[in-house]
Amino acid sequence: MWVLGNFVRISILYYAAVLSFGQCFQLSDYRPAVFPLGILIVVFSIWAVPNYSILGFMAKTLPPFYKPLLMTLIPLCLFIAAVLRKRKMIGGGEPSP
Repeated sequence: MWVLGNFVRISILYYAAVLSFGQCFQLSDYRPAVFPLGILIVVFSIWAVPNYSILGFMAKTLPPFYKPLLMTLIPLCLFIAAVLRKRKMIGGGEPSP
């Protein structure tokens, strides 16, 4: 169950990352970006945690600091973007992509 759950979660996040990358750069098709972003994800994951001792240290010490930050910062940024987009839509007529 753990392996299947992690596989599904990683697959969904990977798909969302590739799709948002394609939309951000206004690509007509997101599929050419799948392989390069996969390579970048693998390289950055190895770079961030090079061995198990560092992973264990990070798992013990970092969650109290980064979890509250992520739980407030990401929703706050999304809320600000939605408010700004709504203001732009009301003031300018049609939203720009």
